[in-house]
Amino acid sequence: MKLLAEHVRSTDPRADTPNENGPGPNVPPVSVGPTSSTNLPGNFVMGAEAWSGWPTQDVAAWGTPPLEDFSGGTSGGQWSGFGFGRFSPGGYLKRVSTVMTCADLNGRQLASFPAYGLKGREPVDLPSSYVNRPEPSLYPDWSAFMKSLCNSYWVGGEAILWCLDRYRSSGYPARFAVLHPGRVTQDEDGEWYLNEQHLPREDVLHIPYQVVPGRRRGIGPLEWTASAVCDAAALDAYAAGIARYGVWGILTAPGELTEQQAADLKAQWAESRASSLGMPAVASGGISYETVTMSPKDLALLDLKWFDHQVIAAAMGVPAVLVNLPQASGLTYQSTVMLADFHWRATLRPASQSIGSALSRWALPNGTSLEFNPDRYVQPDLESRARAYQTLFAIYDESTGERAMTVEEIRLAERFPAFSRAGQLDEATSSIGAPA
Repeated sequence: MKLLAEHVRSTDPRADTPNENGPGPNVPPVSVGPTSSTNLPGNFVMGAEAWSGWPTQDVAAWGTPPLEDFSGGTSGGQWSGFGFGRFSPGGYLKRVSTVMTCADLNGRQLASFPAYGLKGREPVDLPSSYVNRPEPSLYPDWSAFMKSLCNSYWVGGEAILWCLDRYRSSGYPARFAVLHPGRVTQDEDGEWYLNEQHLPREDVLHIPYQVVPGRRRGIGPLEWTASAVCDAAALDAYAAGIARYGVWGILTAPGELTEQQAADLKAQWAESRASSLGMPAVASGGISYETVTMSPKDLALLDLKWFDHQVIAAAMGVPAVLVNLPQASGLTYQSTVMLADFHWRATLRPASQSIGSALSRWALPNGTSLEFNPDRYVQPDLESRARAYQTLFAIYDESTGERAMTVEEIRLAERFPAFSRAGQLDEATSSIGAPA
């Protein structure tokens, strides 16, 4: 038997003469990172793909995490998790009714409060665009503008106003509109962009709902309740599936079934039930169907659904009972006035203060402020108001004889027709009847 000798290199291969084939192609790396050959400012591009596999095809696909884009800046563009409300991933905001119901309630109430101006403690008239239409081509009145602002404020976590025109005499904004926060970006220098169009800083008013150090954009209540919003959407889809396909059950067939036969049987049963809702099921060949013994309440997971919706309502600053949700035990209100007063004090008053102060500094002269009057929302019943007016009428200054509140002021507060100096009804200013 001949033994093969072990091959031993006698020389260093680096000393060999290279062949004539030339160097191979140097394909640049497709990834990015600290070791990439494309390690240049702005080349760190993060990407994500939405996942459609949870929990069923009936639920909207998982959206990609929102990205705060600082337009190529080296210190921005991190996956923050903030911006849930601005981008509405997977359409959850449309699927979870409590989200928009709470935003609608807050917006409707705040938009119904009359806006008035104050200079010191004296009431002053606001510019005509404030009490009429900030932008006639978009809003029929001030209320529509405020609803747009409030929806953006509570759902998107911020309201961004853009000045469209200014008064020539004073230079203050005369026409302005609310921008979609998902289409507005801000770079690390603080410059604003709308669909890549630069907006001068003085033409932009940014009103954040909540502020976190290190974040330029506003953060809304949906940020810390995102899991509850996703859970509520999944549970709603689950309950809809039960209503559509029926409750869970077990199909029992005689003998042994292969895996393929069991899958075919389940598919045929599901197709039959989906195409003949309300019709009785028919099974043959010894096949029987046994439903799961659970109550409709347990099947729909109502307790879990209510919990998620109550979390959302609490984050939006709305008492659960106002959006037709079960009220937690131990929290009772003696009257609707107390409920409205709590809603005003806990939610609407801080929001109106933030919005009014921002508008005042941006669009009004120094020393003039904009405030909202919630009297119509929180006022007690007529009998209680009458007793309060009676007490105020009885209080008077002994030196001057002036009362704390006169009859004319009481009528004015109640929007009653005015009286003339002679004490008769002034038909010229009354809504009842016509001038003689």
